[in-house]
Amino acid sequence: MILAAVLTFEDPSTYTVQLAIKQMLRPKLFLIERFGRKKGSTDGSGQPEEMTFDNGVENIGFSMRTLLGDAGVDVSVAPRATPEAKAIVERAFQTYNQGVWHNAPGGIPFKPHALSARRLKPQEKAEWALEFATGVMWYWIVNVYHFNRNRTLEAIPVRLWSEKVNDPMVGRAVSKRLDLVDILCGTRVRLKIDGAGVRYKTHTFHHQKVTENFLLATLPLERRSNRGKVDIEAIIYPHDCSFITIVDNVRNRLVRLPNSKPNFSDGLSYAEAALIKESERLLDRQFISEEELILAKYNYFKLIDGARAQARTERALKQAQRAKKKARDEELVVWTLVDGDHIELGTIEPSVRGDAAYDVPKEMASMQRNAALKPHKDQPRNAAKSRETREINMRIKELRAPNMPVPAESSPVPAIKPPIPVIDNPVSFLEQLAYDLD
Repeated sequence: MILAAVLTFEDPSTYTVQLAIKQMLRPKLFLIERFGRKKGSTDGSGQPEEMTFDNGVENIGFSMRTLLGDAGVDVSVAPRATPEAKAIVERAFQTYNQGVWHNAPGGIPFKPHALSARRLKPQEKAEWALEFATGVMWYWIVNVYHFNRNRTLEAIPVRLWSEKVNDPMVGRAVSKRLDLVDILCGTRVRLKIDGAGVRYKTHTFHHQKVTENFLLATLPLERRSNRGKVDIEAIIYPHDCSFITIVDNVRNRLVRLPNSKPNFSDGLSYAEAALIKESERLLDRQFISEEELILAKYNYFKLIDGARAQARTERALKQAQRAKKKARDEELVVWTLVDGDHIELGTIEPSVRGDAAYDVPKEMASMQRNAALKPHKDQPRNAAKSRETREINMRIKELRAPNMPVPAESSPVPAIKPPIPVIDNPVSFLEQLAYDLD
């Protein structure tokens, strides 16, 4: 009889092994609901006296031995590379392949190494989903395999099973510690761990050194996903929420993480902790109702919005005042002269480098300075600046000599060069020149 079968895409792990053990020890209600009793074909459950495992890390761990030892099951480990030590399981795999998987759409009757050598890809031709394939597998087990005559037993497996179970001298083995088995098998869960610990049902399990050591040993071999979180297998004890046990597949050990709130979780189960939390929430609601808290939050956010609006208004007013002051400072001052005003013109000599402040008398009210420093005239200037300076100097000379007649604009007359005189008698020329000088 096939007592358990778990079909999954995952690699073998303690989680899948515990699912198979739980399925073997407990009645298969999902098969009874689907097929009925079926002459005992769906009644394959009970406690074995001995179990044989291979050398997989998920099988020979300390937790597995402790679990089965407490349940009263002897554990033996098959030697390496000896399929004959677990011949029943190896024969069951062959039976599965011949009865189900090689007959499935896209099924190829070769082992993985033969598939890779032939460059075959059965996943491209597969048509069954995992749930549908599981249903087909159990249909074949219940209706075909269990009723097919076994050559070794020389009988039908279901007939022999029913006879032994109904025999009062044999009966069915049931674990005396089935509650403990349910606790350990039924609470194997997959969680995520990061630098802040493990989160499970509003509880946080964390210890700084233990969590750091576990991550240092696990991260090189695990894929980091979900912002640095690592997938782990954890053992949850419903009767004690003060700690959680996680499986370290790298170092082949179990790691125990305490609850981050020991004062609240020590000596409590998850159900008791949930009742205490619910009672605390009830007391909080009696102390202040949710309607009052919502109204207080509304008034608080309203106050914050009003303060923010007031701050924005004051900031806008200050910006407007600064802009107005800047515009007033940059406004051009136009001096208007009336009868009786007195104007004095003067010059101020700059320093050698042109960076010293000028000593402007306070009584010279008609002068305005834009800056304390002015560039010296000996600094390099371009041609346009030189031309502008010459024009300004010419206008200043015109203002200083207002009575000077301005020559009328006329077309220039070309100058006529006098002819060069020819001296015939040098003696008479010198006498005439001496007479003119006298």
